[in-house]
Amino acid sequence: MKGSHKGTLKIFTGCMWSGKSDRLILDAEEAKKDGLRIAAFKPAHDTRSGPFIQSRTGRSMPAIVAERASEIAVRPMHGIDIVYLDEVQFYDEDLVSTVLTLLNDLRVNVVASGLDTCFAGRPFRYVPHLLALADEVVKLHARCARCHSQATRSQLLVAPPPSDCLVDPELVGGAGKYEARCRDCHTAPPPA
Repeated sequence: MKGSHKGTLKIFTGCMWSGKSDRLILDAEEAKKDGLRIAAFKPAHDTRSGPFIQSRTGRSMPAIVAERASEIAVRPMHGIDIVYLDEVQFYDEDLVSTVLTLLNDLRVNVVASGLDTCFAGRPFRYVPHLLALADEVVKLHARCARCHSQATRSQLLVAPPPSDCLVDPELVGGAGKYEARCRDCHTAPPPA
């Protein structure tokens, strides 16, 4: 709860198709039922659902689209109890400092969702820093598209870009570009 205490950070993470956004939306729905006031944000880089956080199950919730992470902490937060951040892997280098400002200075709780590894199977940009700072991490899994075991990786199905974990608008997507795979079935491109 907001007040004299610093906020807490909870993160839903895992590979594509693991239900991260769905869990984020469900958490927000529960918070609203409990009478808490929320604000939700998504990165402008994710253009798949306009100003909404959308899960693959069809759940959605309105969200403010932010070009840069720093735009989030400067928004009016008076009366807000929880800030929800979807697709955090797409935010820029200000992500960690923005989350720390929300937690420590503005004293709001933060619930975030995002990929922990990129298509190359390596830590995805600034997400590992958030995971290290989190009070709670919920690691979600999908089903491997090849062998149907527990999937922990996002397999890129199109030609890889020249660098690992590049945030390329052309590579944002789902079916046809990626599939969930287990460690054994995942094929990582050679390091750039």
